[in-house]
Amino acid sequence: MNWYKQFSFPWIAITDFEASLKFYRDDLEFELLNIDKNETWAEFKLDNGKQIAIHKVNMINASPNGALVFEVENINQTELWLRGKGIKLQEKKMVSDQIKVGLFTDPDNNMIQITEKIEKE
Repeated sequence: MNWYKQFSFPWIAITDFEASLKFYRDDLEFELLNIDKNETWAEFKLDNGKQIAIHKVNMINASPNGALVFEVENINQTELWLRGKGIKLQEKKMVSDQIKVGLFTDPDNNMIQITEKIEKE
């Protein structure tokens, strides 16, 4: 028997709540589900029904302090969509002969990776 019922969702630490709220809600177009009254916590729903959250902290001691990873159909098309939102990939590379990885950050410098699986022929 597992000690947990199921994985719920990840949350990441941020210091600028308004900038991060705008980034995740407006730029990445994640559906806002909930904001607490003190504006220190916000939850978002992704298209696949999964959730992520942001949590305001006073200071982040490490960089990076975590990463969100999203699988995409086509990394080049996703890069163009992000660029249209003013988000530039900081890095794009093949990490093996089967996976392309792109990297960008949110307003608090949290890493967000996009990955594309390459089918071998």
